[in-house]
Amino acid sequence: MSAGTQKITAHSVVKLEQKLNTQFEGIKSNVTTLQQLLDSLEGHWKGIGAGAFNAKQVELNESLVRIGNILVKFMDAMNTTMKINDGTEDEVRASVQRIDVQAGAAHSALSSY
Repeated sequence: MSAGTQKITAHSVVKLEQKLNTQFEGIKSNVTTLQQLLDSLEGHWKGIGAGAFNAKQVELNESLVRIGNILVKFMDAMNTTMKINDGTEDEVRASVQRIDVQAGAAHSALSSY
């Protein structure tokens, strides 16, 4: 891509960020509902059973934090690429490659199923 011919606009990046934020807020809301369900189930068990429900809540929380961090890095990379006016493809690639999407999938909340 030659300098000054980006095919994405600042407006489209802002719209994408808003959509990502809205969807992530929806995910967080669903996770809260799931955690409330796990809390109610955990209350019916003692010892190992209760501990298993608690461990899943911890996994969910950690996964949600990792996903949020990935989204932040992704949005930062999008904004960085928008600021590279006379940059090269290598600069854009380097900006995007800093995003580690594997960090969000390290441990699934459903890993024991």
